[in-house]
Amino acid sequence: MAKKAHLEILEKGCEAWNKWRDDNPKIVPDLSGAVLSFAHLANADLSGANLSGANLMHTELICARLANADLSGAFLWHANLVEADLSGADLSGADLRNANLVMTTLTEGNITGAYLYGTARDDWTIGDIKCDYIFWDLDQKNRVPKERDFESEEFEKLYKHLPTIEYVFEKGLTPIDAFLMDLVVHDINKKHPKFELRLDSFHSRVNPRAIFTIINKDYADEVQSQIKEKYEAQIKVLKAERDTLEDCFRMAIQKPHIAIKRLEMTRDKYHISGQAGAVGSHPHSHDMHFSQLSQMASEIDLAKLADELSQLRREMRNEADTPERDSSIGEIAAAEVAAKNAKGPQALEHLKKVGKRALELAEKIGTTVAASAIKASLGL
Repeated sequence: MAKKAHLEILEKGCEAWNKWRDDNPKIVPDLSGAVLSFAHLANADLSGANLSGANLMHTELICARLANADLSGAFLWHANLVEADLSGADLSGADLRNANLVMTTLTEGNITGAYLYGTARDDWTIGDIKCDYIFWDLDQKNRVPKERDFESEEFEKLYKHLPTIEYVFEKGLTPIDAFLMDLVVHDINKKHPKFELRLDSFHSRVNPRAIFTIINKDYADEVQSQIKEKYEAQIKVLKAERDTLEDCFRMAIQKPHIAIKRLEMTRDKYHISGQAGAVGSHPHSHDMHFSQLSQMASEIDLAKLADELSQLRREMRNEADTPERDSSIGEIAAAEVAAKNAKGPQALEHLKKVGKRALELAEKIGTTVAASAIKASLGL
């Protein structure tokens, strides 16, 4: 637990703190567990201080003197440690996700078990560093190395100088890009574990870009092309999903919010306009139309159906000139989503409402699976 007196001095600012350190060189500052997030501690003399378990998230520590400090288990998310001196510091188990370690000195430090996802590490100094293992992933689950410890100087050799890959976002960086790049890295490493690709950091100013490192240098050119290819593929998927949602929304706002079905009752006889599963005083259901839909759906290639419905929806949007056509597009979009989620009967239920013009267009553009599904739904 941090000493209150030490915290009070630090709260007066770096100038007062550094003077106190100069006047009391034998006192070891105890700031363990202290909440110092978002603090401005640039150039602060924290050498030898006990900062174990301290909260230093988003803290400015540019050029801070942290030599031989105890930062074990400290939270340093997004901390700015540019040119900080961490030589001999204990960072074991520290959470350094997205921290800026550019030109940081970690000579003879200990980073065993530290979390280094998203760290910027250009020109860092890690000579004689102690590291048995680390975590590179966001969720802090993937231990590196997986089933052993690093050998002596192995970490230094691997991470001192690694080839970097930059992906520049010419139209600017958005929050969704960080999510997409995580997916890209996961997908590439899953298919090509030998690449050992790492997403290091994002830079949003001047030239927005993502920085990657690759452990296996021999694959750098191939990885670069795959990052571009897979990122652009993810963008296309998102755009398609957006179009689908827009069509579903258009359909929803054109329909009444409440549909009331006519119900007539005479003794135990129930007459319902529309479809029902079972009615009456002892209801049970068999041989109903949705059973037929389930049977028909089981015979359809739903993945192919979803793909063809996407084509059909795009074609219909080109000629949508009436509310009825817009409504049909919405039903096709809803059927497409259902087919993607392997919900065949639901897809066919939506296709019952698309009309014959959709069927004619499906046949015209050669989407045979979609045409057959519409025919079956319409009972043709």
